[in-house]
Amino acid sequence: EELHQLRRDEEADADGYAGRALYLMGYQPEQMMDFLRQLQKRRNPKFPCVKYHNTATRLAILKASYEAQARAFETAEKILLKPKKIIGQG
Repeated sequence: EELHQLRRDEEADADGYAGRALYLMGYQPEQMMDFLRQLQKRRNPKFPCVKYHNTATRLAILKASYEAQARAFETAEKILLKPKKIIGQG
């Protein structure tokens, strides 16, 4: 069981990386999320997969990492690219 948990955590990290990479490449996460849903439909419910977290968890990780990357870029843009009025100047 400990080995399976380690594998699930590694795969969760990969899902997080995929969400960030999708944002950086200019893609939306919906196609990847649809792909994961399709995989879930094809699985036999009598034999749960112990290598991955359940699909709902994986979708949440993918979406959260995509949104986190988007927020990071928005914040960086606000800080670095938009000129601000300097205190004491007109």
